[in-house]
Amino acid sequence: MYRVMTRAKREETGSTILLVALAMVVLMGFAAFAVDIGNQYAHRREAQGAVDASVLAGAVESTLSGASEQTMVDEILSFVDTNLGETVTATQWLNDCPDTVNPADQLDDSANDLGLTPATDCISFSRTGTEVRTALPTRQLETYFAGVVGVNELKVNSFAHANIRYSGVANPPPFVVTSPTSGGQEVCLRTSSSGPALPPLWDGDGPNPPIVGSTPDPCDETAYNPDTRFFGTLKAYAYAPTPCGQPSGNTGISAVIADGIDHNLGAFGDYSPGDPEKVDGNGCPQDATPKLPNTMELQTGFTAQVLTLGLLTTNATTPRLLRSNLPSGVEFSGVEMDNTPLWHYLRTNVGAVASSGDCALVQNAYISGDGTVDYYDRKELMLNCLAGWSAGDAPLFDESLVDSSRFAWIPLLDEANLSGLVGGLVHINAFVPTFFQKLYQAGSSVGNPDPFCWVQDVSTPGGQGWYMHEAGQPFDCGRNNQNVDRLAAIVIDCGALPNTVCVAGSSSNPGGQPVLKVELSK
Repeated sequence: MYRVMTRAKREETGSTILLVALAMVVLMGFAAFAVDIGNQYAHRREAQGAVDASVLAGAVESTLSGASEQTMVDEILSFVDTNLGETVTATQWLNDCPDTVNPADQLDDSANDLGLTPATDCISFSRTGTEVRTALPTRQLETYFAGVVGVNELKVNSFAHANIRYSGVANPPPFVVTSPTSGGQEVCLRTSSSGPALPPLWDGDGPNPPIVGSTPDPCDETAYNPDTRFFGTLKAYAYAPTPCGQPSGNTGISAVIADGIDHNLGAFGDYSPGDPEKVDGNGCPQDATPKLPNTMELQTGFTAQVLTLGLLTTNATTPRLLRSNLPSGVEFSGVEMDNTPLWHYLRTNVGAVASSGDCALVQNAYISGDGTVDYYDRKELMLNCLAGWSAGDAPLFDESLVDSSRFAWIPLLDEANLSGLVGGLVHINAFVPTFFQKLYQAGSSVGNPDPFCWVQDVSTPGGQGWYMHEAGQPFDCGRNNQNVDRLAAIVIDCGALPNTVCVAGSSSNPGGQPVLKVELSK
């Protein structure tokens, strides 16, 4: 009996040792999780911080006069080493790149594709020059406890992706403004010289009855000879036929009106013959060196359908006038659009900083809802406010203006007359802030005879006329599903915007250089 009990006791002791051993393995597994995984997480955070800083540094470098990709790579490598506190060797950049395993993660061209030093696949660029990606070479961490369960090393991977873009809801559309021009001026961005002439600008109580203003409508062909004014677009990569697979034809042009030109542009400042040209040619963007082209080719005229798709009607991209989230209840051509007027964005203390008292008058009338100052009077006050601004005055607008879908940077050309230059090269002096003010639609009064919407041109046989709507008008205009034939924009001096979004250039024109925004996207 005693022997049997002793044997059982020994068996129980052996089982306990086995259970303790198994428990130790489990505990070591938990320790591996707590220590080794925690260590991996800490190193990953460190690596992510380093790669975020490096890709932002490279992107910022690219905004400085169109720095070369090699300069950007050098900046990225320097920031990675500084932020990690150790040197990542050229061998690691060449051999330990996670993007070599997953090449689909790369942007269009890697440093290896471009023959840069080091020739790594870990650093890549978009073909448009507006995106930069860095994938940190894979780092191996020795484990403390996880070796018990057969895991001797843990990998740390991290990457970052930065975008470089203009302030606002979209990059510059392919329209142009010619010299000379000035703040408070309205310019016509039209599709062609066809169609009836336009009535003069309305003043006072609007068109019923019309009180003729002193300035013709910006798209009035009886005042501005269409043969001497350009109606077309800049020929940018986004829709020029290229081997890059970018969209071409009307679909591409409408996308560029909505999204803006897909790569950043530069400016001469003031062009004179002999200045170095950075030509935006027919090849892929990386073929135009150095970066930030300042010379572009003109495209022939575009159609009303293209203008409509780019502004109002969804066509694989969000139209420009639908980009800001400001429901208005006001439609044009059957589409509800951003209808916020330009004076909505005036600074709260504009009366104290503006030379022209008209700035405070239009703002006060808008805020108070003063019905004695009607819409057309408000617009006239706004134009006078802009025309009265001069260098040395404080900015008139809040930064929020650039977030309006009606705001756009338009290249200001050195050439004053574009007649006969279609297919030729033009030179960008600066970029002019503009506000898309007025939409036009040609047609008869059938379907919408509202005198606030439609005005007949009595000189045109068949009773043709125009439906017109200006930003801030409280009523609907235009016939459903009809094209926008023309677009008028108000010119704003660069200096009338905060210097955080636009740096003023020559005092002889209202243009300047938009401040590029660099931001992490992934």
